[in-house]
Order: sequence, then C-alpha cells, then structure tokens
Amino acid sequence: DIGCCNGIISSIIGKSTKNEMYGLDISPSNVRFSRKKGIKAKVADAEKKLPFEDETFDGVISSSLIEHLFNHHFHVKEIFRLLKPNGYAVIVTDNDAYWVNRFLLLFGKNILDSQPHKSLEENQHIRFFTPGVFKKLFENHGFMIEKCFTKYPQIPYLVRFSRKLGNPYINAFNFGFTIFMKVRKI
Repeated sequence: DIGCCNGIISSIIGKSTKNEMYGLDISPSNVRFSRKKGIKAKVADAEKKLPFEDETFDGVISSSLIEHLFNHHFHVKEIFRLLKPNGYAVIVTDNDAYWVNRFLLLFGKNILDSQPHKSLEENQHIRFFTPGVFKKLFENHGFMIEKCFTKYPQIPYLVRFSRKLGNPYINAFNFGFTIFMKVRKI
C-alpha cells in the first residue's frame, strides 16, 4: 500500500484476504499507526525508488496519492517495477471530470472550489486526472487496464435510490467524484 496513511485500507484487505500487508508512507506517525494495525510499514518517499526488490508483490494499492506527486510517471514506473509478472494494482484518484467540477468550470470557477472546506494550501493536489487520461497514463507504461470507473456522484437522492436496489453506489460513468482503476502488469 503506497501512501498507506494510517493503514486502514491495508488492514481491511489483509484481514479479508489473510495476506501479509506492507505499507509505505512519508509520515512517520502514519507508519506507526499502520504498524499498530499489523501492517509491515516503512517510511518512504513515493517519488523516490521504493525500498523493495523488483517483482516483489502480487498486488499494489495506491489510493489518493498520485494527484499529490510531482513525478507521477516515476510513481507508475515504480508500481510496474514492484509487481510480479501478471500482478495487479488498484489505483484511486480524484476525478477532474466530476459533475460538480463541470458546473464550476461552466460558471468560471476553479475546480478546487468543489472542496470549499479546504484552502488552496490544504488541497495540495498537483495533478488532475480524468478517467481517459488516467487510463492512458498506465497504458503508456505497459499496463493493461482491467477496470476503470468512477463512483460517489454525491447526488443524495440517487444514492438512496441505488441503495434500495441493493447497490450502495452508482457507476457514475465519467461524472463521479473518484476514479477507481485496476490494472495488470503484462
């Protein structure tokens, strides 16, 4: 789990799959929290070579990290390097084409206005992605895209309707808040 934060995602995945989980984060306090959850966590900078040998992992997670990196191409190359042949990665990032952002742009606003609770200093997003650009980035680095979709459109009545149908989320095509992508090293 590159950018494991407090280890919550790694912990859930590790418990449900019974796999040993490793985490990397730039924050020593996040690494301490992750270790308390049983994650083998290390302090590491995602924009530098990561402290593992080539082809070490069957799977890699990178959730809500790539948009904060100056060198996102290096990050994608590192994911590729760490994966065993036929290994997969799940990558999550914010969607620049989120329906609220589209309206903001239509009215001359900045897309950062879709998160009014954060100041420009707190946002810290360096890169912005749409599903098409995100897929192209990983394809250009040798990955095969298995799935790419957006979720969490944040339209309350649609979410309630979706839950009544037994699906707590809606596939929001390219309009959802978050892009989820599963890629495979080929």
